[in-house]
Amino acid sequence: MVHTQIVAKRPWLKVGCTLGEGPLYDPETSTLHFVDISEKKVFHLNTQSLDLQVEQLDTPVSCLALRKSKPGLACAAAQGFALLEGDATLKYISQPLPVADIPYTRFNDGACDSKGRFFAGTIYSKEHGVPGKLYRYDPNDGTSTVVDEGPFTDSNGLGWSPDEKTFYFTDSLTNIIYAYDYDDGNLSNRRVFIDAMALGLPENSFCDGLCIDEEGCVWSARWGGSRIIRFTKDGAIDVEIIFPTALNITACCFGGPNGDQLFVTTAHCGAIGGDASRQTHTEVHPDITLLGRMAKLDTSIICSIINAMYKPYAPRQVQENGRPLLTLAETGAILEYLEEKLHGGLQAGVSLEDRAQMWMAKDAALFFINRVFQMSVDETWLAPPSRALILQQIVLPYLRGTEAMLKRLTNPPRTVTAASACMFTAFLFSLDMFPSLERVFQDGRSLEKCGEILAALGKRDAIERCLDQGAERKVWAERLCRLVPNMATLGSGAEEPGMRAEIAGHLRRKRSTPQDFKMATFSSTPIVIDGKGHLLGRLASIISKQILSGQKIVVVRCEEINISGSFFRNKLRYHNFLHKRHIVNPKKSGPFHHRAPSKILWRAIRGMVPHKSARGTAALERLKLFEGVPPPYDKRKRMVVPEALRVLRLKPGRKYCTVKRLSHEVGWGYKDIVDRLEEKRKIKAQAFHERKTAAMKLRQKALAETAPSFPQLTELGY
Repeated sequence: MVHTQIVAKRPWLKVGCTLGEGPLYDPETSTLHFVDISEKKVFHLNTQSLDLQVEQLDTPVSCLALRKSKPGLACAAAQGFALLEGDATLKYISQPLPVADIPYTRFNDGACDSKGRFFAGTIYSKEHGVPGKLYRYDPNDGTSTVVDEGPFTDSNGLGWSPDEKTFYFTDSLTNIIYAYDYDDGNLSNRRVFIDAMALGLPENSFCDGLCIDEEGCVWSARWGGSRIIRFTKDGAIDVEIIFPTALNITACCFGGPNGDQLFVTTAHCGAIGGDASRQTHTEVHPDITLLGRMAKLDTSIICSIINAMYKPYAPRQVQENGRPLLTLAETGAILEYLEEKLHGGLQAGVSLEDRAQMWMAKDAALFFINRVFQMSVDETWLAPPSRALILQQIVLPYLRGTEAMLKRLTNPPRTVTAASACMFTAFLFSLDMFPSLERVFQDGRSLEKCGEILAALGKRDAIERCLDQGAERKVWAERLCRLVPNMATLGSGAEEPGMRAEIAGHLRRKRSTPQDFKMATFSSTPIVIDGKGHLLGRLASIISKQILSGQKIVVVRCEEINISGSFFRNKLRYHNFLHKRHIVNPKKSGPFHHRAPSKILWRAIRGMVPHKSARGTAALERLKLFEGVPPPYDKRKRMVVPEALRVLRLKPGRKYCTVKRLSHEVGWGYKDIVDRLEEKRKIKAQAFHERKTAAMKLRQKALAETAPSFPQLTELGY
């Protein structure tokens, strides 16, 4: 059956949600409400003025519902049904989950019928045997009832037909949308309405949230599918809306002044093989066009490349057979490039749960490699007794943790992805430094799954064999030769005229740039640092050294700086700090208790410099700190300090909080103002970028159109 395809080329608003979900439109206030489950945030966007308000909660909220006669919203939170009463306040009205199940499951998507009955489902835990169920909260008597025991995997998109005689419910990981007969809150006659696998939809995409139009057709979001599909009442595909700039489409709802706009939320978490920059939007799209195809890269070529760069942990420039080995930074860049090109090919048939496990395994491998890279700078780091200590405290715990993650996979990977390549590199390092580990990687030993990956990716296929199979592979090999210096002599593509010079130039540019930016250079103009994502203590220590050496430094977005440890732990530590008093004269108020994010960073830096001396006083005068990005720094290029970035320096899974939230909780009263100013700045910056891009395109077009007249103008002396 031929159906309509609509391509939404550009996002309406870039919010940056990790797991955007639950869009809900309020026609009375023209407000779009939606949530970020992972970041525990609730967003309120005025669709007329684009004024965005954000509530930071302590509990994840997964879906929202409007209240009929009272302000605020109803919602499904982690443990049950609750009310959002403003000022980031959440109040549970029903917590039906058994106490034993609370650590292993949570509520997910939900919706209300016309009588205010709130339906919401839970997610399953395969490891602990907790099935997903469908619950109903009745506002008349305040009771919660299990209306379907399932078992379901990931309870998701649900809704009613216009006459409220049919109820639809999505079980995401089975890729099925069920239909029920609905009668005044009671469900019966469960049946399969949509079986995505039977319809031939891609195996690596899943049914997610849904909404229903006036004709009774179901609009279903496709996680991992970059699209929303409209199903008719008889289950046929009618319309597809395709989102080239987003991979994980999570939910949708109708809204706008006439109810004819479709608001769509997306996510960038767990996007195996995707580009995170494609997946950070909340969108509404009216454009219509055709869908293009994504390029794919041959797996055998990647096997050769991974084997060519198997030592990314070299602490200095190391040569093997006259060829330089890759550094950690170069390896990471290449893996990201490969994973983008491999999207859709190697991940077919991999479940969502397996993808999440692989992402955690990748993060653990990168952290392990990075940690070892730092230690390897010391030439005596593998000398006894530190050798045995490193093996027991670092290497073996990493290998055991990875083995446990791999055992939880239903389909362990045997092809090269960024995750398996990172693990492969970590395993090779372990074997190179500790040959005695070889026996535990063998079949039947304690690291059996790790051994399978090591064996699957350890084959050294020559690049020449791939180049003989087609011109397309040759083109890809040539492109990769430009990135991988080790391949300069591996393939015939690198022997073509000019290729060696290009690789040499690329290497010179690479080697001239510090791999780990420690701000060792000195600039006569102030260095502007974007504080977002940096660890407070590490950033303060680096800045203090630089300002003491004479460097002028400006730090913007201080409110987005991270502090390791949970929020509650840091809040308790701050309150303990508030109780400090003057020792000699108790009547004095004691030390100044700064609450603004910029002042918290300033105090940390001041404690690391001799601020009572003339040198320390002069150093602090070379430092400027700001919340947000005020002029003129909004038009200046901003830098990051990798030595202080949380994603590089903090173990994956470790808890952390932002200075903004801590400051707000202890009395800083300008959080909402800074958030509003930042949102306006981002909108202006996006508009400026679009104007600049359009001007560049017009200039290129003008040059192309006038190029034929250049020789004649030159002859005339112009």
